[in-house]
Amino acid sequence: MKLAKLSLAALVAVGAFSVANATSLESAIKGVDVSGYVRYRYYNEDNNVPGSSTDRHRFTVPILFKIPVAENITAAVGMFAQENDYATEGRGSDGSYSDSSFNLSRMWFNYAANGWNVKLGRQLIKTPYTEGGITGSYGDGLVAMYSPTSNVTLAAAGFVKSNQTIDGAVGGADIGDENIYAAAAIGSFSGVNAQLWLFKVTHIVKNAEFLQLSGSVAGLSLKAQGSWTKLTDDTYQYLKGLGVVNSDTGSFYGIQACYKMDNFKVGAGYTTTDKDNGISTLDADGGLIKAGKQIYYKTTNARDTDLYFFKAGASYGQYSFGAGYVGASSVDGSTLDGANEIYGQVGYKFNKKFGVSAYYSALDMDKVGDDVAGGDNNEFRVEVKYSF
Repeated sequence: MKLAKLSLAALVAVGAFSVANATSLESAIKGVDVSGYVRYRYYNEDNNVPGSSTDRHRFTVPILFKIPVAENITAAVGMFAQENDYATEGRGSDGSYSDSSFNLSRMWFNYAANGWNVKLGRQLIKTPYTEGGITGSYGDGLVAMYSPTSNVTLAAAGFVKSNQTIDGAVGGADIGDENIYAAAAIGSFSGVNAQLWLFKVTHIVKNAEFLQLSGSVAGLSLKAQGSWTKLTDDTYQYLKGLGVVNSDTGSFYGIQACYKMDNFKVGAGYTTTDKDNGISTLDADGGLIKAGKQIYYKTTNARDTDLYFFKAGASYGQYSFGAGYVGASSVDGSTLDGANEIYGQVGYKFNKKFGVSAYYSALDMDKVGDDVAGGDNNEFRVEVKYSF
């Protein structure tokens, strides 16, 4: 939307300009766009232990200003603010009742012309191994894309600093000071969409390859993925000593199908990880196939784990309803064998920009060997979101 419509946002944008080179308000905001959202979430967590029920309120506001600065060149400034307020002491990372963050999540210059799109600065890291969403992974670097034809795009990226960690492995190991490199070929051929990625993180991931094929016909959509990862020797020896992996190479395979007819849709899928090394992503909210509301975070980067899921949904005007089931199985019963989750969700859209949704999820870990950290958990979440 145009920044001129938001007086407060306009003042913020004007403040980003040098005072020594001050310009009129009308000139400062000409052609400037702003995007983002205002989101409130309420969580209630109960892991079936007396006195363990907790409430959490999360406030999230990411915002991006895009400014035309020259022919074919655009600049952007993005800020991200989030705060969690806990009703029970100890739920915060530092043992407090609340935690908050505010940062400059994006600041880049973009050149786009003649099939090229080159972006330099702090930006989102959009790969299958990282969360490329507006609240996700970001880093300092360069991304270059070239489209020789309308249905093919080639891309390469390098980042020297990021906010990235490894979810689900070694307590979320911090790799923010490591370099991240990626290259991709993305295309569409006769109704089949294909993605091929190469990925590397210095001192962590020696190399990784990702392939995705997808397509749809007559209401039926299919997606298949494969990922193959090789760890550096230092990382492999460290994780092996902790019992996390038994090999320096691992793999991930996933497939999902969805059928939609009128206001109804159903879906099913299956994923599996290597029996000796399950390290397949840096972020649980990355681009690999996932299902459920909670179980995916328990199984991220877990070796020798199969997930199978089923889901269904319907919409009637502004209302939507859905439900799903996810189950886990493993040859090694001491890992996640027998874990399962069932959930239901509802939503109401006041308009295209503003809506309310809620879900209830029951995660059952009772059948998992000697149980795992975190164990069972019932989660209820309400979300109110306005996008602009």
